Formats: sequence, C-alpha cells, structure tokens
Amino acid sequence: EYDIIVDLGCGTGYLVDLLSRSVKHKRIVGLDICPNMIAFAEQNHKPMDSVQYLVQDLSQSWDSLSSVLKALESKVSLIVSDFVIHWIPDKSRLMHVVSKLLAKNGEFVANYVRTPDALESKVSLIVSDFVIHWIPDKSRLMHVVSKLLAKNGEFVANYVRTPDVMSLLTSEQIRQYNIQLKTKSEKNQLDEMRNACLGNDLQITTIDVRVENSKINKYIINLIPRLIYLHLCTKPNSSRLEWPC
Repeated sequence: EYDIIVDLGCGTGYLVDLLSRSVKHKRIVGLDICPNMIAFAEQNHKPMDSVQYLVQDLSQSWDSLSSVLKALESKVSLIVSDFVIHWIPDKSRLMHVVSKLLAKNGEFVANYVRTPDALESKVSLIVSDFVIHWIPDKSRLMHVVSKLLAKNGEFVANYVRTPDVMSLLTSEQIRQYNIQLKTKSEKNQLDEMRNACLGNDLQITTIDVRVENSKINKYIINLIPRLIYLHLCTKPNSSRLEWPC
C-alpha cells in the first residue's frame, strides 16, 4: 500500500489507470510535458477522484517545478517511469527531483532505454521497412546509420516517395482554395536521399524504383484541392478527443 504514487511521463495515463485499479493508494499523480496527452488521460484514464494529472516539464530544476508538485516534497511513496527518462538529457537534475519527492524508504522504479553508443561501427546490417520517409532530416538519419555500420556493413530500406500533390493542381484551384502547401517532386525526394547517403560516405549500390500504377481519373484529381481545403480548415470535433500525437 502506498500513500502517494507519481508517474513521471504518464503519457495517455494507461499506467496510472492500471495502478489505480490494482494498487492500494491514497493519491496518484501523473506528469507529462504534453498538454494533449494530459487532456487525453483526464478524459479516458481517470477512474477515481484519487487520480490527478499535471502538465509538467520534467527536465526543469526543482525550483522551476509547479507548486503542486513541490508540495509533494518528501511525501511520495512510489515513483514510476515507463520508457521516458532516457529522453531527458540532464539525468543528474532529474534524479535530484526524484530524491526531493521521495519519502523515507520511498521507491523509484523505471524502465530505461540505453542509447546504442556501444554499437558504433559494429552493425553488419541495418534494415528499415517503410519508415525513413517519415523522418524529415535524411542527412542526420544517414549520419546515424553511417556511425552504426561496420566496415562493409549494409543498409537496406524500403523508401516511399510521397506524391507531389501540388503538381496535380491548377493555379486556379490553388488560388480558389487558398492552398499553401509545399510538396517535393519525386526526383527531388530521390536526390535528397542520394545526397544524404553520399554526404555521409555511404556508397549506393542499388536503387530499385518501383511504380505502383493506380487508376486516377479527372474527377478524383479535381477532388484533391477540396479534400486539402477541408483538412486545413475543418476543426476537429471538440466532443471527441482522438489519440494525441
């Protein structure tokens, strides 16, 4: 049985919900830097009045923390953190906060991810299946890849070229719907990836460009600006809170 439990980096509140239902306690406080996460947790994972959520940047010093959190000094029986603290650069500052919060004989339990420094220049094969197109800075990504790969190591990836939507629209459609987007041509996307590799001393051995043919008629093309317009201008339904990104 615990008096006060604190979850550092509670996210959607799943762990707080689980603890509140399975562990005897007087109070549970979930902390997260993201207001959207806290809003989601408040709406979906607050099964009882003893549960409280608080927006809090855990990288701050003790003196900069909220008064609500500092009021828990030396009172917290259990602090948990599930795959969060590796994102916080200053571990010494974080552990100072933990030590200030913990009561006598209090416990700190955390899942902690070690960064892969020990793998530098030792990886024989890196694979990525339809992921790297989501990463904006390809040069930085390929720098990491180059640091990990051993001599003669290989990097094999499926890479999606996103459609150049703006090239499908007429100037009249862009003006009519006031569309302000920037999309890259498929050639520019390939060049970006090629330059990211060459800039990090990675030799490109094979590029296999595959084109998936699909039937797109004029009616669908004419719908594109309207769909973009709706996406940009329609506000989400405030009565329904989607999974926060």
